[in-house]
Amino acid sequence: MRFRLARIGAFALIVGAVACSSDGTSTTDLPTVGPDGSLPINQPFQLQIGIHCGVGRIGVLLNDRNWTTDEARDERDWMPAEWAATVDKGDYLVIATVELADEGDRLIATVADRSVTYRPTTADDPTVFCE
Repeated sequence: MRFRLARIGAFALIVGAVACSSDGTSTTDLPTVGPDGSLPINQPFQLQIGIHCGVGRIGVLLNDRNWTTDEARDERDWMPAEWAATVDKGDYLVIATVELADEGDRLIATVADRSVTYRPTTADDPTVFCE
């Protein structure tokens, strides 16, 4: 299953995202995060985030870092209700608008007008296992 999720993550970075903003206008004019996972600071991008084990951590490297939110409080399948409401049954991805802030030390991901702030994962963060 881990290999399958890794393939989904790589696929998510390469495929273009199509989404709508809260006012119903297309957000396809935002660029999609490229296969190298590089993000410039203060520029929004579209990113498909795997949700199989929640979104407490983003499952792909962005700017050579793993990203964790303190909002999840180590809850394994944590995801904001607003994000979950956008997921069709059987899907394992949400399309988020992501933006690096604070000199690249904060990542803000937004789905359905609900933002989650992520920070770089540290060695002190608990190891997360996903089955």
